[in-house]
Amino acid sequence: MKKASRKLRVRPLLCGLAVITGLALSGCSTANLGTGSQKTAKIFVIGQSEGIQFWEDVEKGARDAAEEFSQELHYANAQSISDVEGQINLINEAINLKVDVIVISLNDTEALKAPLEAARNAGIKVMTLNADFDILNDETAASRRAAFVGTNNFISGQIAGKHVIGAYEDPVNDKALIVAHSKSASSAVSRVGGFRSVVESTIGPLAGQARAAAAMAAAQAAAQAAAQGNPDENGAGGPPDGAGGPPAGVQGDQGDAPDGAGGPPAGVQGDQGGAPDGAGGPPAGVQGDQGGAPDGAGGPPAGVQGDQGGAPDGAGGPPEGAGGPPDGAGSAGDFSAIAGQMVCEGDVNLAKAQTTQFLQEHPEVKIVLATNESSTLGVCQAIQEMDFEPDDLEVIGFNANDAELQYLRAGILDGLVVQNPYNMGYLSVYYAGQLASGQSIAANIDTGVTFVTAENIDNDDIQLILDPKKYLSK
Repeated sequence: MKKASRKLRVRPLLCGLAVITGLALSGCSTANLGTGSQKTAKIFVIGQSEGIQFWEDVEKGARDAAEEFSQELHYANAQSISDVEGQINLINEAINLKVDVIVISLNDTEALKAPLEAARNAGIKVMTLNADFDILNDETAASRRAAFVGTNNFISGQIAGKHVIGAYEDPVNDKALIVAHSKSASSAVSRVGGFRSVVESTIGPLAGQARAAAAMAAAQAAAQAAAQGNPDENGAGGPPDGAGGPPAGVQGDQGDAPDGAGGPPAGVQGDQGGAPDGAGGPPAGVQGDQGGAPDGAGGPPAGVQGDQGGAPDGAGGPPEGAGGPPDGAGSAGDFSAIAGQMVCEGDVNLAKAQTTQFLQEHPEVKIVLATNESSTLGVCQAIQEMDFEPDDLEVIGFNANDAELQYLRAGILDGLVVQNPYNMGYLSVYYAGQLASGQSIAANIDTGVTFVTAENIDNDDIQLILDPKKYLSK
């Protein structure tokens, strides 16, 4: 079989597989991937980071498409995902080369608006790859590029979220840690958003129900103890002051239970006798990040954002009033199923250090999400060195380089949300050629994702996605 012919058969196979597995691959069909009537176009593809297998696979796909469809391809990556200036310089280089189309994976959706606007003003068409403009929150975003080629990152995050729900054995106290690869790339922001949307909307109500049930059980126990005149070890529900005759000199209600029976002992302020404020988080009175270490306790890991993961005040505390449940019991309130979120900026070593420190300080963490290849590798290295048992943590990562697949087989990773970087590169160049030829193309070309586990990794359809050339050469 000729080389070009084999390549042309790989894409339809992958497109068909995406449909079979329910992962839409817009605009991808055998007919659409013919040679077409494209002119030779000058195309500049700009990736996010050097030294990442994901981007090596994107480049392979882009170069194969350029060869097959006789396009002039320029390919370059920024030094790292935090290298915004590098991408600006590459955009300016593309303008100077007078290319027809720029295809770029955005390292920063805001900072790159002006440089890409300059490219459009110079008559260059712009497409995005893997990381898009903020389509959900910026109504002008869609007008800034002709098309996006890649994964629906929000849905990818939701897929990850759905696969960790079962790991929340204790919905009140079990928490998740998120290690994101960027604070500004839309791929990271959208994946985190999708994950949070599923986890918080599912675990929040379960936690509310569990807290309501616990509060009701405590109230019933307090009422029963009060009726029997047997105080528990905390004194809650004990006999009222003066039972059997008040002590000399005591004034006030005699023979009746004090106001708020079943609540905290007289003179004690705040919730006492139950879990401290922010059950699963810091002791009562500690302000700041809920669920994090108290101020000064070694300091939070670099990149921890905002208040994350603390249970609402009074969670698990004594009922307010006469044996009634506390206000808000049964609702999510300000509860969060996420203990913390960190940003490693694509640095494996930083992801490892952040994960190690956070897991040491937060034994309540039972789930870890890493949003790209480098963050996943850092998380796995940390977990491996900390000697966690396979059942201690549920760990979900993104992408599928060789090291990640080894961690999956070893049981350190429980699942990988696998994209198709080769197809991203290939289809980006193919559709850029159509765009340069004056043809209309779809605004969103979804290359799909697949959830890979140790149980399905050796299935034929999964191997076809992980390494199509190796699989087809058998």
